[in-house]
Amino acid sequence: MDNEFMTAFERERARRHKAICTEYVELTAKHTGIKPNRIINSIAEKHSMTIPGVKRILIGNGLYVTKKRKS
Repeated sequence: MDNEFMTAFERERARRHKAICTEYVELTAKHTGIKPNRIINSIAEKHSMTIPGVKRILIGNGLYVTKKRKS
């Protein structure tokens, strides 16, 4: 969606999602021995979000893949 047609809330959400994705990529590259969940927890605390909320953003942007369970 073009930025000129977005509401203020949508622009803020897009900015926050971009910041979270950028931070995740930088931290995973810098700290290769750390599990992704610890990095996600750190990002969630910084942005006052929940861990599932941050994971949803990362999954939506293709940066985090979950294991699929057999039913």
